[in-house]
Amino acid sequence: MKYINDPKIASDAAKSESTSAEDLELLASSQHIFVREAVAENPHTPANTLKALFPSSLETDNNVRIALAVVKNSVHGNEFLLTTASMVRSNLSLFEPRNCYPMMLIEAIASHPQVTIDKISPLLDPTSIPRHIRDRIARIAIQEELLIKLSQDPAQTVRSRATKRIAMLKTESL
Repeated sequence: MKYINDPKIASDAAKSESTSAEDLELLASSQHIFVREAVAENPHTPANTLKALFPSSLETDNNVRIALAVVKNSVHGNEFLLTTASMVRSNLSLFEPRNCYPMMLIEAIASHPQVTIDKISPLLDPTSIPRHIRDRIARIAIQEELLIKLSQDPAQTVRSRATKRIAMLKTESL
């Protein structure tokens, strides 16, 4: 595949499961953020392409959007959970409730099917992580061990949300 000038065609190719690894690597260098996001979410994108695409910081919305798309990758997203959680912790000022993409990134980490306490631990420390972030994690988490940890949080709202989420997940599994 040669370079594609049409953003719609590039986006469609980046989303396609039949696009080759080489073409996905080429599309990962697109000037269009939505094409790079599609490459990052494509389960056929090789890990080395995702590593090259993954941002070194979360200081811009575009970087947050790419990190979000990589975490959502169903094949390799798990490999980026701890790194992403650590980057979130280093950029807490961006993670205000009103900031859409950063909060979506928190939710993607918390709801990832393979997240563990070890991988999300940078975001669970009540002495350094704002309550609204821990509360958002408790609201969306699907792993029981994570919710049990949050049910012991010093903040009443986080404890309550985690306890309710545990009960809801148990009800759903019946």
